[in-house]
Amino acid sequence: MRGLMIMARWAWIGALLGILYPAVAQNLLVNGNFNSGDTGFTHTGLTGGASYTGTLAQLQYSVTNSPAVANTASPAYGPNAAHTTGVGAKVYVTKGGNANNTTTTVWSETITGITSGRYTFSGYAASASSANAPTYKLTVTQGTAISGTFTSVNTGNVTPPTNTSASNNWGLFELGFNTTGYTGSLVFTITMTTTTTANTSTRANAIAWDDFVLTAPEPSTWAAAGFLTLVAGELVWRRYRRR
Repeated sequence: MRGLMIMARWAWIGALLGILYPAVAQNLLVNGNFNSGDTGFTHTGLTGGASYTGTLAQLQYSVTNSPAVANTASPAYGPNAAHTTGVGAKVYVTKGGNANNTTTTVWSETITGITSGRYTFSGYAASASSANAPTYKLTVTQGTAISGTFTSVNTGNVTPPTNTSASNNWGLFELGFNTTGYTGSLVFTITMTTTTTANTSTRANAIAWDDFVLTAPEPSTWAAAGFLTLVAGELVWRRYRRR
């Protein structure tokens, strides 16, 4: 009898852990933390690259170890490190145009193998300026469909946290959406829109990006273990009662 009580207790604990601690989902993006450099994503109208050094001019970008690459003339401005620090940690820095309301595609990736379920995209952004921060928007659109249709979703316009001297302010942005009945690919696009016409500051209209994550729903390892244990406990209990 005592053995049955112990088994039942662990069964309920396993089930509870399945609810509280679901399995860690895999990041579906190729290079979401940018630590692999200038690879795994596309952009439109930007020049530069991983090897770029010096203050970014308008419509230039860099994948670098230090966000200060956006403004070497005054490197104290902007985030002072990548969002995730450590050996080899990199950050993606983009600078928009100087014309008012100029929109540039700064990041895009197409993900195949999308199935019906709930997905979540999250990332971090930081303005490399104490003023004149551009806005940005994450948009998810249908790619090549195998079955069903997907209705486009977006975050709306988001303004990243500004940074002054020696600060390191990063802002989390997140978008959850359902793909009910849809299988195929999805296109994820981030656009950046400048906000002022009189914008000659060397540090204006630059944004640093880091730690993009796209996760899909996964079954919980703990929940599965708890369920199997419950079933085993029930079978033993029924056998005991028949004796």
